[in-house]
Amino acid sequence: MSENQKQEVFDFQAEVKQLLHILAYSLYTHKEVFIRELVSNASDALNKINYYQLTNQSEIYGADAELCVRIEFDKSENAIIIKDTGIGMTKNELIENLGTIAKSGTRAFIEKLSQTGKNINDIIGQFGVGFYSAFIVAEKVAVLTKSYIKDEPAYKWVSDGAGKYSIEQINKKDRGTEVVVYLKKDEKEFLEAERVKSVIQKYSNFIRYPIYIENKKVNEIEAIWTKSPSQVKEEEYKEFYKFIAHRYDEPIFKIHKVVDVPLQFSMLLYCPEKNYNFFGLPEKEYGLSLYTNKILIQEQCKDIIPQYFRFMKGIVDSSDIPLNISRETIQNNEIVRKIRSIIVKSIISELQVLLNKDRKKYTEFYKEYNRELKEGAHSDFENRDKLAKLLLFYSSQSNEEQITLSEYVNRKKEGQKEIYYISGADLKTISKSPYLEIFKKKGVEVLYLTEAADEIVLNNLAKFEDMEFKSIDAANLDFVKDLKNADDDTKQEEPELTKDEKKDFEKFLKYLKELLKDKVEDVVESDRLVDSPCCLVNPENAMSSHIQKIMQMMNKDMPAQKKILQVNAKNEMIRNLVKLYSVEKDSELLKNIVFQLYSNAALIDGTLDDLTDTALRSFDIMSEALKLKLKS
Repeated sequence: MSENQKQEVFDFQAEVKQLLHILAYSLYTHKEVFIRELVSNASDALNKINYYQLTNQSEIYGADAELCVRIEFDKSENAIIIKDTGIGMTKNELIENLGTIAKSGTRAFIEKLSQTGKNINDIIGQFGVGFYSAFIVAEKVAVLTKSYIKDEPAYKWVSDGAGKYSIEQINKKDRGTEVVVYLKKDEKEFLEAERVKSVIQKYSNFIRYPIYIENKKVNEIEAIWTKSPSQVKEEEYKEFYKFIAHRYDEPIFKIHKVVDVPLQFSMLLYCPEKNYNFFGLPEKEYGLSLYTNKILIQEQCKDIIPQYFRFMKGIVDSSDIPLNISRETIQNNEIVRKIRSIIVKSIISELQVLLNKDRKKYTEFYKEYNRELKEGAHSDFENRDKLAKLLLFYSSQSNEEQITLSEYVNRKKEGQKEIYYISGADLKTISKSPYLEIFKKKGVEVLYLTEAADEIVLNNLAKFEDMEFKSIDAANLDFVKDLKNADDDTKQEEPELTKDEKKDFEKFLKYLKELLKDKVEDVVESDRLVDSPCCLVNPENAMSSHIQKIMQMMNKDMPAQKKILQVNAKNEMIRNLVKLYSVEKDSELLKNIVFQLYSNAALIDGTLDDLTDTALRSFDIMSEALKLKLKS
């Protein structure tokens, strides 16, 4: 087909239009990043063709071509050209790869960036939109490509980034892709070989294929992961991190091991400083680069690292893995499974060392990646106990510092067999909960759970060092009740009830049971309250209130479980209500106050479902109180 083939014009996907505008006018402070992104794409294309050549050489077009990246300049056209001899693209692949955002470039991501105006120079590679960075400096971009598939035509893609692009068939003999960036008038610095060389050496020095600028090789390729750690300089580690992770921050930690027994493999892993999983959704694109004898087998290999460690970046190289292993068989390969096990244990061990030696740094790590660790503690049965030791929690005695489960166990009360916890929306709300009163009085520590996943994780763990986890909104607190009061408890004990007061209180409880029979399972004297008048507790062995709420959100038809209303006989308000009941059993004010007490308890428990009735009833009570006050 001739070069006069009819040109087809397409509209960009809506998200691409938004992205181009953001990139070109809002976010980038370092324009040179477009070279990094285009070279990275070229490297990916070379990796793919390299893999195919190792397995299907006879079926590949241009099998003899050198695998490399070439950068040239056309100063008459004000253009920089980045060529590769990689896998190339078909017409459909051009449309899919350059006309849409097929990976993580979602509408939500774009809206988030446009709202904040945040510079994403260091993270764009994480979202599969690097190609579009060319429009930062370009008036127009052309992509000329020929696929590795024999007899597949070559095509030219052109766009000025204004909302449309064109595709036409061309004559191109060489396999691979050329990206021609027609520079804006004020971007001529990128027509200078030395300027571009400095960018390559800054960002792409570890690309495993030769990079030529005007036929001169400019990158130094060295597989530092195969060296002994003592042979690698810290600067080399930093540069490699930038390359492999597409990040320009400082990693929290790295793991570099060369293993000889029981397998021969090397690994170089990094933990990024920041977690860029903005929306709390599982990342689809993760994994480590898997090599055999420095030859890439698979990028983003998910089979050598569990999903909960998806934030780790790096390389694994093993001579024990066959070169021709298929992607389908990697998952079931015994060597891969053993390597995975060693990697997981190495990461956990490194985190434990960080926790023990640098608590501040570990806390910073935990702030970024606590959800992932909890996911691991929940899902990885083999390593559950080790991961549990890495979890941090606030507590009633932690003084705004988080503690480990081991630290909780080490300072438990003598004879204590359970780890107590309470769940709530935030620390402030939890700290004021009436459920805590007896625990504070007795000096028993309680973990504060503020994340939705926390209680699910603890329930799944079931035990830690032979101590069961127990929510304090459960009914039975025999151990806590039998303890002496804490040494620092200076409050005066409320006087015990007289025999007559006890009889009146028991009659009042019967009254409450009858009045609230449709709302509660039972009404009993409280064994946990110190100051508050009443609270709702769950029957023994029932799900905690927090778990019940989660279950009801998942299944709206799930009936609410009735709770037990515990009443504090020593509370002044309760005493006065008992007196009122003794003299005026049919008082409307008494009924309203009782229902309001229940509603307040349900509100604190997080299970109140009649907010309007509660508010209206409070008005009635206030009105009646004012009348009584004015009469007195």
